[in-house]
Amino acid sequence: MNSILDQNSGEALALNAMAKSNLTEASKWARFLGILGFIASGLTLIMGIFMGGTMGTLASMGGADTQLPGFMGAGFFIFFYIIVAIISFIPSYFLFTFGSKTKSGIEAGANTDFENGLKNLKRLFKFYGIIAIIFLGFYALMFVFAIFGGIASAF
Repeated sequence: MNSILDQNSGEALALNAMAKSNLTEASKWARFLGILGFIASGLTLIMGIFMGGTMGTLASMGGADTQLPGFMGAGFFIFFYIIVAIISFIPSYFLFTFGSKTKSGIEAGANTDFENGLKNLKRLFKFYGIIAIIFLGFYALMFVFAIFGGIASAF
């Protein structure tokens, strides 16, 4: 049985065979999903570059149907997709690192790797928590604007 010393209480946390098995299985899936996330981030980046070029070509061709607002040029689309690719890369990195470090820590019995793996799992949940808070804030703002819009339209 592996044991991890709890720094706060001085007690050792033991990992039995079932815990090792579950964490090893979870780490394999985490690595797989992390790799898929890396691929998706790369494809998003490539799509952004092509989308920026396409929008630039459409804007240069002219015509009433292809007119975009001034801020939505090719650079806007490239910038937008780069930001989306970076944001999707971050949790993929945390997930992949959790999987790699946790698996190597369990197999080698290295507490440092295991702890680094769990630290990246914490970072992943923290990242998702921050994103959830941001979205809840946007929803609250939309709700407030909808109320004020409804009140303003009544007059």
